[in-house]
Amino acid sequence: MVSFTVADILIEADGDLTERAHLSLKKHLDFVNKYLPEIEKAPLFAPRIIRDIRWAAGRARAKPLEVLDGALLDRLAHDLLRYSKELAMEKGVNHFLRVRGSRRLKLSDKLAIEIDAQDTPCGICVRPGVVVISPSGALASSAAAALLNFSIEEGLKKARKIKGLSGILIYQGEQMGISGKIKLHAA
Repeated sequence: MVSFTVADILIEADGDLTERAHLSLKKHLDFVNKYLPEIEKAPLFAPRIIRDIRWAAGRARAKPLEVLDGALLDRLAHDLLRYSKELAMEKGVNHFLRVRGSRRLKLSDKLAIEIDAQDTPCGICVRPGVVVISPSGALASSAAAALLNFSIEEGLKKARKIKGLSGILIYQGEQMGISGKIKLHAA
């Protein structure tokens, strides 16, 4: 896999897709700049990234800006997977994975999660104290933002009501709660 950076997105792909990633990113950011300021007024036939943001924000009751990076990785992945069988991307707290083998994401000096190939493609949002995995990066980002200020028990209860999540980890200090497909490992 080849690593490269486009804007502030770290990308690993089968080859150097820098130019294709730049074009895709520009296209989607143009849509975001046009529609996001008044997303509630965006037409039903708005570009896919806008529909994804609106859908994910509504499903988890998060703000559209909290969904943006996850949705952006989803759309970028959609465009780049035409040219690469494997793809790993990271933008801040948001990740996208489509891999042939398993991949570990480090959460701290002591803890990592492992994502199996059969569970990809997926979006992962890793915020302080909350990790959410979903086939939709927009939904993972939205749900992680919505779960930030809850206790472990309350957060897991709320997360189970959000359809479309495949794994949730909520941790506070040495205590943690897990729901769905989360494999923990020592870092």
